[in-house]
Amino acid sequence: LKTRIGNVRAWIKTGLLVFLILSTLIVLGQYIFTAQIEALSQDMRGIDQKFNMFQEHIEKEHEWNSQH
Repeated sequence: LKTRIGNVRAWIKTGLLVFLILSTLIVLGQYIFTAQIEALSQDMRGIDQKFNMFQEHIEKEHEWNSQH
């Protein structure tokens, strides 16, 4: 009986440890995930700005060509 109680305690400790590790991983994962999304959306904004500049450049060149 004593060994059974010891086993139960060991299982509970292991379970708690696994639970703690998992919850920490989940929290970290969510944090990293949101950070990645933030970085991605900023990248997209940067790409948008570059594309707009490129478009403006083409339009200006087109205007210049049509004038000459």
